[in-house]
Amino acid sequence: PVDQLQLDVGDVAIGPRVLIERKTLTDFVASIGDGRLFSQAYRLTGAAVRPALLLEGSGDLQSFGLTSTAIRGLKLSLALGYRLPVLRTRDLAASADLIVAIAVREAGWWRRRQAWTARLRLRPALDSLMAIPGVGYLRAKHLLHAFGSVAQVATASPSALRRVAGIGPSTVAAIRAALQLAVSPSPFAPPAPPNGPASPPAS
Repeated sequence: PVDQLQLDVGDVAIGPRVLIERKTLTDFVASIGDGRLFSQAYRLTGAAVRPALLLEGSGDLQSFGLTSTAIRGLKLSLALGYRLPVLRTRDLAASADLIVAIAVREAGWWRRRQAWTARLRLRPALDSLMAIPGVGYLRAKHLLHAFGSVAQVATASPSALRRVAGIGPSTVAAIRAALQLAVSPSPFAPPAPPNGPASPPAS
């Protein structure tokens, strides 16, 4: 989905990381002359993890009166001083294609990050279940997928455990034996009164 919003910095924001400032060649040269270019570069690099300057137009910057030495110096300043890559496109259609390609790349990065975060979050639970004899990584993964947590595995019935792929009677017995302490009442808990809670002593 594409949202049309007024951004405080930049022209196109893609996901949580990428922020693009789009300039035509005329605007780029004008921003050099009035001093806007490097202040914009500073704000752009402070606002995003992956900022970029999109320079749109098929002409040559030398046709605007810039020497090759000046152009090289600008590119070095932006790339090394501000860590701001300069992307070139010939026209608006090419810019749109490039933005779509970046969006597709960022979507893939976001999916990988979410998968990595999910694995990291499940790691302690996986380790707990893998410590049970006969469970291993694959069975632990199936158990967490089926029940969601170690606590839910601990309270699951034998028949529910048997419905998980790879879990047989001996593995069920090992799981219940290993996790019994997680669901058993504490031996140090005071016994409940036989007829409900005790009445407070009369004053």
